[in-house]
Amino acid sequence: KPDKVLFLHFHTIGSLPLFSLSLCIMSKVFQSDKELCQAWLTELDNKLKIDTNALYLQNKNINVLYPFIVAMKNLKFIILSSNNIEEIPEEICTMTELTYFYLDRNLITNEGIPDSFGNLTQLTHLAMGNAMTSIPECIGNLRNLDILNFSQNDFSSMQFPDSLSNLTNLKQLYLESTRMTAIPIQIFKLNTLYILYLENNNITEIPEEISDLKNLSTLNLQANQITEFTSLKPLNKLDRLDLELNINENSRNYYCNEEIISFLDSL
Repeated sequence: KPDKVLFLHFHTIGSLPLFSLSLCIMSKVFQSDKELCQAWLTELDNKLKIDTNALYLQNKNINVLYPFIVAMKNLKFIILSSNNIEEIPEEICTMTELTYFYLDRNLITNEGIPDSFGNLTQLTHLAMGNAMTSIPECIGNLRNLDILNFSQNDFSSMQFPDSLSNLTNLKQLYLESTRMTAIPIQIFKLNTLYILYLENNNITEIPEEISDLKNLSTLNLQANQITEFTSLKPLNKLDRLDLELNINENSRNYYCNEEIISFLDSL
């Protein structure tokens, strides 16, 4: 039937084989014919001996993350941004070779994230949202994370686990548009951070502890409610500083280290 046609596209960038699926009437196929999809994925990965290490299914109106993708045992990259997925099945948490997992712009809730998600310890890139109210405790187990993106969730309750401080290899953290009223204190222990995005929140002050983030090169505090910037003075490695749309006469953006140092010295 036309609504069960599967299109397969292969291309290569360098030595990395990339795999992308385009499915006609995606949700209908997955929901009405799970056995067909499971058999197809198993044949693809095992019988055909194709080294399928990346699955790209962005913006396909997928409602459910079906457990049978574990049949693709070589997967390292799963990109499922901009769908309608609400939960992560336990089976997915056995895919311990995953390094990239993008579930941003979905409907993932805290209840939809099993504790076993913390078993995905090889993850280096993780993005997740948009219906969460706090960062799950199990995220603290993902100590190999380089990039973490929880933007566009509702963290107005300011419930951040102490385990967040365990992410001692984290280089980039994105918490934009999360309705936070303060910078979580757990962040100040992440001294490997060099990019921190806190744009479009309700933050009113910058704690002095931000000086512990000595490696920051990019800091975005744009569109908050901050009145005073003096706590930023020790951050002399910044190459970009976004402060526009705050409640201060110096609320503007700075795009080079020399300009930033001059600004910080003037505080």
